[in-house]
Amino acid sequence: ELSALDGTDINGGPVIAGHSADELWGLACHPSRAEFVTAGDDMTLRVWEAKNKLCLRSTTLPCMARCVTYHPDGKKIAVGLGADLGKGKHKKSGTFMVFNASDLDEIIHEGKDSKQWLSDVKYTPDGNTLAVASYDNQIYIYDVSNGYMLRGIFSKHNSYITHFDFSSDSAFLRSN
Repeated sequence: ELSALDGTDINGGPVIAGHSADELWGLACHPSRAEFVTAGDDMTLRVWEAKNKLCLRSTTLPCMARCVTYHPDGKKIAVGLGADLGKGKHKKSGTFMVFNASDLDEIIHEGKDSKQWLSDVKYTPDGNTLAVASYDNQIYIYDVSNGYMLRGIFSKHNSYITHFDFSSDSAFLRSN
């Protein structure tokens, strides 16, 4: 919102901000603060303040996103990329990216083992493992403390994975 008198920014930024294309897919709540993160088809990752509904920070992603999660300490955000909406497959489809949650400027890690787009992403409650589900019917397991090294692949699904979660002790994973 700009002043008609001198053109200055009255509110110090946009009056409203939001995702602007196609669908919103990824949503995750911060583990301890009243904020949440979203990601979607407009190729943006956005962190929101829940009480006043303000977009605190955002960044542009290299392609559409389908899933997002916070690390249990709230300091990292992982986002899963990819989609195929009849527009063809983007070269980054199947990639996951981990951002510094405080500014979204620093990419902590970027990895890709899936050949299809990602459908869910979660950290274990202890924060030591990141799991990424894919439309290639597999869940990829990464060791967070070892630079997100691929630790294993669950490959016995007979269809794409829509959701998964971990037990509270981080020992078990269940999926559908």
